[in-house]
Amino acid sequence: KVGSFAIGQSVGIRGAIDLGADSVLITADGYQPLNTALQGGRAATRFNVSDKIQNAALRQIFSSSGNFGWDMAYYPLRNWLLVNYPVSGTVFQQHVVNLRTGAWCRFKGVPALCWKLFNERLYFGAAGGNVFLFDEGASDNGANILADALPAYNYLGSRTNQKMVNTVRVVTSSDGDLPLEISVQRDLGIDPAGDVITNFLPGSVGTATWDLATWDVDSWAGEAIARDVWLDRGGLGYSFALRVRYNGQGREVRWLSYTYSYEIAAPI
Repeated sequence: KVGSFAIGQSVGIRGAIDLGADSVLITADGYQPLNTALQGGRAATRFNVSDKIQNAALRQIFSSSGNFGWDMAYYPLRNWLLVNYPVSGTVFQQHVVNLRTGAWCRFKGVPALCWKLFNERLYFGAAGGNVFLFDEGASDNGANILADALPAYNYLGSRTNQKMVNTVRVVTSSDGDLPLEISVQRDLGIDPAGDVITNFLPGSVGTATWDLATWDVDSWAGEAIARDVWLDRGGLGYSFALRVRYNGQGREVRWLSYTYSYEIAAPI
């Protein structure tokens, strides 16, 4: 016997997954690497995979750990780790982390009971014995895809000065025009989202013609080209976050970067 180690109670019958040389467990303390749990026990939650969303993960574990549907899956194509959790007996959502960047998001409206990788493609099982192919095509089983992105708030170099954000430059790429709603949120607040998204950003794709295009100058045909636009968005505040919402289908969308144009007010 090498030693005894205390970790949080495990959650779900499929609440563990091998990831490289380690294993990740769903426990009462969050989404926890086994090596970390063995070294630091229940006090080592700052090293959890779920550290950035620890409060959200613990709230969900506390409220529905006894329900069926907890599962984990690794998706190599995107380098995602998905944690499937039940909101209720019939509603399921997913916490998803990009293992390259450590950034988290949440998937809603994916009625998955379990996940499985087959031939490098990701599938999920739903109620009624139905099996769906995931991350294929540009629609949600024929319906629009709704995406809502809100990064961390930025104090723009000073927590004591108010700033006036006047405009924002948004850089996106797509294979067509984008129906986006773009707003600047202020001082850790989140405004209600509109039901209809009507702000279209122009999209563009490469149109190079074989045997006529100039090598290393023209863009590949069919490839999305990055486009930028300055928008009159902003207001007065201490911290800011750019919110981008997409509602549509048939488009491959990438949000690449954004830039604020602002003025600094005198300290109070």
